[in-house]
Amino acid sequence: MILDIIKSRRTQRHFSDKPVPEEYVEKILEAASWAPSSCNMQLLGLIRVTDHALRQKLVYEAKSAGEAARAPVLFVATYDKRFSQEYHSNIQSGAAAIQNMVLAAESLGLGAYWAASVGKEKIVRSIFKIPERREILALVMFGWPDKKPPPPRRRSPAEFVHNNFYDGSRDLPLSGDPDDWPIEQLKAFQEFRVWSGAKYRPYLNEEFAAVLNSIKTHAPRDAKEWIDFLPSTGAYLEGLVKLFPRARFKILEIADQLARFSIERVGGVGKPENSIGYANYNFAGAEGKADAVSCLFRLEAYPTNLHEKMLEDLSSLVKPGGTLILGICNKFSYFLPLHRFKARRKKEIRFPVMTPQMVAPFNPVDPEWALGILKKSGFSLKVRECLFLFPAIEELTPYYSKSPPLFFILFVKATKLFSKVMPRLIWRKYAKIQLFFLRKEENGRPSGIS
Repeated sequence: MILDIIKSRRTQRHFSDKPVPEEYVEKILEAASWAPSSCNMQLLGLIRVTDHALRQKLVYEAKSAGEAARAPVLFVATYDKRFSQEYHSNIQSGAAAIQNMVLAAESLGLGAYWAASVGKEKIVRSIFKIPERREILALVMFGWPDKKPPPPRRRSPAEFVHNNFYDGSRDLPLSGDPDDWPIEQLKAFQEFRVWSGAKYRPYLNEEFAAVLNSIKTHAPRDAKEWIDFLPSTGAYLEGLVKLFPRARFKILEIADQLARFSIERVGGVGKPENSIGYANYNFAGAEGKADAVSCLFRLEAYPTNLHEKMLEDLSSLVKPGGTLILGICNKFSYFLPLHRFKARRKKEIRFPVMTPQMVAPFNPVDPEWALGILKKSGFSLKVRECLFLFPAIEELTPYYSKSPPLFFILFVKATKLFSKVMPRLIWRKYAKIQLFFLRKEENGRPSGIS
């Protein structure tokens, strides 16, 4: 049944080396030829790429998806735009053909990757000699699936079907501020984002390494039970599992989809158990059992009216004598002005590149306020690390495909030298990354702040 094929289809990024029979490719192309097209003009054009050198150029010169170099079968999909641009008819017609191809592949047991981003269009045109009259639509790849991802959460028709008139109240907020998002929409949006490639987006390497190095230095080496709170894409969780191989990790997440994503990510280095759900902020059975609890830059992704409750929940998880590791992106740092400046001309939802890569709105937090809440909950501050008084070169130029300008490099080097002479008080007030290592006192009352 066609609906079963539609439901079983997944975006497949990992293919085996097993060759695809030519008769299967012919069936996929036959499916494309029977797709509906505007005015039945059938202006689709597919370039089958079998030459290894051309594939290498596509990936390394045009910056297309890396899978294009490895997929057993690769097509560049184009459509003539001279007769079919009105109402985006060319894109609609081409998309119908690609969907037919993908579903035909699924029916044959093959996997497919429909990559809407082709990379640098001018270079792609040059590589494959595509004339300007043709719209480059997508890269379409096929092969035998190495492993099939689990089904992602899907919106129910009730979420996107409107009766007679469009109901704008159900739209996602066009905002990078979590306070503008209802919690259920925020949860659903995060689930959708992790399955659209968030795992593969780059994070800030210098920042990521600095945070993990600090945790390696100051976190308890003998922790046996470790809970990572809201790991999101699992970038830090993966690093923690590598740094502390003797600890038994568990995760608390807001949604099963996010939990599965994180577990899948760290599968090669040890699997945390998602035996404690994070639903409606209910931690029944988890209180006071962890030697170490980490929450790294996650308060920032949720509405401020939940922050105090989240900190109290974190506190309840740590056993007396245990350690809480809290990472905060400081609201008084350069972070907000910098990213507001970079997003000033953007009309769509675009979130800052942050460690780990964000999959939802993000708003920095007052670190002193968070520290005050934890002190009231019976924690003593043992170590406070303040990192990045000025931005790293990656944060200034996160979207550069080439080396950043020499001016940026010299500027960053100068700020690093300047920051070394800044007093500790300035770092505490204005450094972007604030890492707190806190101990939960045996009697539930802090013994003093160091």
